[in-house]
Parts: sequence; structure tokens; C-alpha cells
Amino acid sequence: MYRKLFKYDLVQYGREKFFYGLAIFVATVILGLMVNLLSGPFEGVKVVAVSFLIIFISVYPIIGSCYLASHFGYMLRTKTRRLNYLMIPAPTHEKFIVRFVDSVILPTVVMVVSFLLAAIVILPFSQLTIADMYNTFFGNSAEQMVIKAELMKNISLGPYVSMIITAIHTYFTFLVVMMLGSMIFKSYAYVKTLLSLFILELVLSASRMIVFEVNDNDYMLLMWQINGFCLVISLISIGVSYYLFSKKQIV
Repeated sequence: MYRKLFKYDLVQYGREKFFYGLAIFVATVILGLMVNLLSGPFEGVKVVAVSFLIIFISVYPIIGSCYLASHFGYMLRTKTRRLNYLMIPAPTHEKFIVRFVDSVILPTVVMVVSFLLAAIVILPFSQLTIADMYNTFFGNSAEQMVIKAELMKNISLGPYVSMIITAIHTYFTFLVVMMLGSMIFKSYAYVKTLLSLFILELVLSASRMIVFEVNDNDYMLLMWQINGFCLVISLISIGVSYYLFSKKQIV
């Protein structure tokens, strides 16, 4: 039954994933080629392209994936769509799992594949070394980069691994929160969920209910706190989303 449900979801909502991946691929290729091919009198353009490339890679995947996750409950927002979805002969938990994979997991996969394909296209045209890229954006010499790389050999990888894990976990938490927002709000779920998160952050900061202080001696503790907080939010969001999803399966 999972196969039929996935097929139904892809037919109904696969187009938005395609255009999402296409946008990542095209923009990355254009910016990447500008970075790699423009030099000499176009040095300023190259710097701008590097800046846009880094900003794009850092911001757009999160914005796009969260937008797709906010469509988790799209088929349940009107009576007609809900009735059509109820006609599918499958248990509630199977429908929820399929929608979860399609709205939360699949956008992430599409994002990674799109970036990899773009990198494959850009690679044959690459005329810049890593040192050149570093110098273009940060304005430091290649020698300084080598010195920093040598110094990094003596630094434990633990903090960097934990930082990557925390970034991935935070990204996933954003997606499941957007999924929850799609079950709470009937229209403009993306905007309303972001606005709710902004207001909640202001309230929590003002009341000092949640405080993460960066301290050189407690860096790993900070990462544990952030991951623990994200885990709690993720579990709550998934649990409440499933509850609301199951309630809307009843006419």
C-alpha cells in the first residue's frame, strides 16, 4: 500500500519538488560558472558571484524545504480535498508516514541531489583552486590559508562534528515545525508559522525561559542543549501533527 500512496503523492505534489530542485540546480550552475570563469577585469563580478553563491547555498535550501514542508496538510485544508483523500483505502498511520516522507524527507533528498548534479556540471569548467575561492571571498592570502590548515590539524574534530550534527538537527526541526504549522493553519501556513515562531522567540527571549550562552569552556554543553531542545520540539511537533492528522481523517 505504501507504494500506491507514494505514487499518488508524487503525481499530486511531485511537480513542486521538481521545480524546487530545478531552481537549485540552475542557480547553482549559473553562480558557479560565474565564479569559475570570470576573472581579470571582471574580478568584482566574481566576488559578487561568490557572495551570492554562498548566501544562496546557505539560505535558499532552508527556505525552500520549509515551504514544501508547510504543504504537508494541503490535501486536508478544504472539505473537497479531505473527502478525496479519505477515499484512499489506507490506514491513517500509513498516510501520515507517506506524507511525512514526501514533505520532510524528499525535499532534503532533492536538495542534495540538485547540488551534486550542479557540482558535476561546474567541475569541468572550474579554473579556481580552493585557495583562490578562499582569497576571493575572505581576502586572505593562500599562505595564511595553509597556515590555518596546519593549525587545524592539532584541533580536535569533536566540536566541528557536533556543529554539523547540530546544524542538520536544527534544519530537520524547522521542517517538522513547518509540518505542524500546516496542520494548524488552513491558509498561508508558511507565513503564519514563521510569524508564530518569530513571536514565540521574542516571548521566550523576553521572559528568559530559554537561554543559550556561548562559552569557550562549555561549547559541547551548548551543543547538547541545542540538540536536546531540538529533539523535544521535533517529537512534540511530530506527535501533535499526527494527532491533528488523524482527527482530520474523520468527516
